[in-house]
Amino acid sequence: CHPNESKNKDHTPYHTYAWALKYSWVNGQPPLGMDDYPVVLVDWFDAYAYANWAGKRLPTENEWEISARGVDASEYPWGNAFGLDKCNVGEGPMAVGSFPKGATPSGILDLAGNVSEWTATSYDPKPGNAYNFGGKYGLPIVKGGSWDDNAKGCRSSARDSKRSPYHRSTTVGFRCVSD
Repeated sequence: CHPNESKNKDHTPYHTYAWALKYSWVNGQPPLGMDDYPVVLVDWFDAYAYANWAGKRLPTENEWEISARGVDASEYPWGNAFGLDKCNVGEGPMAVGSFPKGATPSGILDLAGNVSEWTATSYDPKPGNAYNFGGKYGLPIVKGGSWDDNAKGCRSSARDSKRSPYHRSTTVGFRCVSD
């Protein structure tokens, strides 16, 4: 667990809101029929804890964006033109890899649409609202756009830097990286 999180925090992907229950894990199990869906309803501390447990880490904002933009600095992971056949927008979370046409040239899937992703980078516009992330203060940056975004929100350069690290949503998940 992160040293700055509450002791004995439950990291189970869960939310009590009725709209979120179908994405909640119960007894350590993913929701029925969603084994290959991105894990949602996790806050930043949950994502950090899982990555740490798996011997990995969350990507930095720069790592995430370089992976999404590629060597050509594309607007979207697949190129410069938005396409509804390339990413999940407007449908709710879907199985990972449901939009193979949206892969990066190096084959990375789901960097736009489906769910946004927590990063290890923090942004601090107002020092009084800061949280400590690995010695840096600020709010964690979320990248990727989600099923609830539009073309502008799914651009590889788009970022969300206004979410509390305790935010849980069906629009935010994470991915792990290793060195």
